[in-house]
Amino acid sequence: MEYNDLYDEFMMQEQIPLVEPGIKGRLELAKCFRALARFGDSAGECEIRNALSRSYYAVFHASVAFLMAKNEPGSKGNINHEQLQGKIGVILGKGAKSTLQALLSDRTQADYDWNYLDRKFQGSVETFRAQAALRLEVHSAEYEAYLERIWKIDEEKGQARQEEASQ
Repeated sequence: MEYNDLYDEFMMQEQIPLVEPGIKGRLELAKCFRALARFGDSAGECEIRNALSRSYYAVFHASVAFLMAKNEPGSKGNINHEQLQGKIGVILGKGAKSTLQALLSDRTQADYDWNYLDRKFQGSVETFRAQAALRLEVHSAEYEAYLERIWKIDEEKGQARQEEASQ
């Protein structure tokens, strides 16, 4: 199957909660990045780096959408990585903040550390591929957790609107 076919298939399968347009836009972007956050068994260094980078941004945009769904002040404009980590840390705790920091570290190394493969993996693409696959599982779990949080908020808002309408 061609890469574009895999991307299209993923985009059709991935579901987005029914939320306000601004939040939905963030989630659409997160979904696009998540669809690009994959590599095959024979992937080279560049594809692996790209998957780690795109995966971080999928989580980044999903977590911003979570803040928006919670009506967190300052979340509807531009927000940087450190601001996001701080707000998530306040709402979800230090563990969630630390996880975002680790995911950002994955992205930063993938995007900027030109010697990462040699320094960390002694030049072994196979080892890098295996470790990156494990890291992508962590990224994926975080992405899913933010979507679940948003769905829950969206469901609660929908119930509140129904109760208001019935009064």
